[in-house]
Amino acid sequence: MNDVKLSVSVASPVYVSLEKMATEVGQDTRDYIQRLLTQHVLNKNTIDDDAAERLQLTWRVIDKCVCVARKICRDGRFNEHITLDVFRQCADDCSWKEDYTRYIKGGVYKHGNSVIGAKICTGIGGVSMKYSNGNSKRKSVSGEIIDSYTLYESFDPEAVRDSGSS
Repeated sequence: MNDVKLSVSVASPVYVSLEKMATEVGQDTRDYIQRLLTQHVLNKNTIDDDAAERLQLTWRVIDKCVCVARKICRDGRFNEHITLDVFRQCADDCSWKEDYTRYIKGGVYKHGNSVIGAKICTGIGGVSMKYSNGNSKRKSVSGEIIDSYTLYESFDPEAVRDSGSS
């Protein structure tokens, strides 16, 4: 499914409110607005069933990963390899593994997805480790359901607080 870039202007108080609501659920403001718009379209049943299912599948996969990442942080188990830890834990859930296989459109060991890692980072308020040139440090792995991931040095405790939704 291809994305279309959309640029809109909203009143400043509306944006500030959306920003606050996004922060409360641990999402990037743009992602939050995108999900609001998409959910509205899904609720109106104005897109075909295949597209609707694909969007819902994407959210299930990502939401589970973010939820697991936040719990790892809250439980004091955060380390630089949190992305790998999240994928390993999620892969133990047969339902998630089935969804993930459908999400990546291939076998569970097919690689090439960086979207989930970015959502995990946002969901925990992650700060990536950096090389001296400013690039994020990455780790390559084999025999895992991901082939590489960003290393993190910290997370934002406020981003992972248990608000009942994660």
